Order: sequence, then C-alpha cells, then structure tokens
Amino acid sequence: LDAIRNQDVVMLIGETGTGKTTTIHFLSGQKMTYVDITTPDTYRGVKFEKKKQVIVPKNSPYQEFAVGHSLDSKTSILRSLKTREGILVDTPGFKDASGIKKDVANAVLTYNVFMMAKSIRPIILLNAEHFGSKANKILDLLRMLLQFMPLDMAKASVTSLWTNIPNGEDKHYIMSGLLELVDTDAVQDDEALEELVLIMIDQAAKFGDLCC
Repeated sequence: LDAIRNQDVVMLIGETGTGKTTTIHFLSGQKMTYVDITTPDTYRGVKFEKKKQVIVPKNSPYQEFAVGHSLDSKTSILRSLKTREGILVDTPGFKDASGIKKDVANAVLTYNVFMMAKSIRPIILLNAEHFGSKANKILDLLRMLLQFMPLDMAKASVTSLWTNIPNGEDKHYIMSGLLELVDTDAVQDDEALEELVLIMIDQAAKFGDLCC
C-alpha cells in the first residue's frame, strides 16, 4: 500500500477470464502476441475441449503477473505495478479470490487503495457473453464499484472495456446489449446503476471502434 499512497492509480476490476492481467501487461508497454490454446469447457453437462486464439505478453519481465486463460484465477491478491503514467493495480477475479478470508482481505485492501490514492481511475472489464440471462453479473460489478466510490466520482472516472465479443460483431453489439440492460427492472429501479449503464453506452458509441 505504501507504493500507492498519494499516487495516480489505474485499477482493473472484473471477473476471472476478462483479461485484467493481460491488460496490465499491455498498459505497461509490453509487446503482445497471439497464441492458440485449448481450454476445458462444459455445455449442458458435457465436458469438452475448446480451441481458441488469445493474446499474451511476449517475453514480459513481470512474471509475477501470470496470465490465465480459464475460469481458474491466476490472481489471488491485489498487485501493483509502477509505470511512467502511474500505478497499475491488478485485482483478483470478482467473487473468485479462493475463499471468504481472501475475499474479505481483498475487499479491505481495495477500499484502502481508494482511500490512499491521489486519484483513481477504475477500468471495468466486462464479458460480452453475459448479456441476457447472465446480465446480473454485469450489474453486480457496477454495484461493487459503487460500494467503493460515490456515483459522481464513478461517472467522471470509470472506463468500461469489453471482452469475448463474438466474431464478426462490433460496438453495435455492445450498445444493443446495454440498451436492453438499461430497460430491465433491476436498472430502472436503481438510479445509480442506470446512470452508469448510460455512461457505458456512451463510451461504446464513442470508442467502440478502437477495440472491436
């Protein structure tokens, strides 16, 4: 925490597998490359192996920031990395810190980061596969963020990034999913959530071409 005190901090938040640690390597200036991997998966109780192409850091010196490509988190504690632009903070996968004790410990550390940093810019990494029946996973992340910072601060500083976007889709896929989400009862009944989702729609419209 001493490395974070009175520093400008970028904190990455998201579920396991959304690319938080990979983004840390990218933001720190590491060269990235594509590799083909095979990961276990399950569909309707049937186990199988799925092939996919992922992006990984190439010869990164930051070996403590291990990149995972499955639902098993490689990050179990908060880690920070100092760069010329500020401090990058990698967090464990949301609700995946390997036990209640680590969940509580990381929640306390996250709170302390928000309290001690000179400024903090959260980057929320979200899974595009969670539109529809799994939309609560997206809302849970936003609710968690609002536990650590007031709405006005969140509106001014939060950046949303999307991963696992289906092949052939673009920013309009994200915007369509968010527009459906903003009309749900869960969002309509929570003014703070609604405002954050509307900001995410605006970000997708303005900057979606950069990542899709």
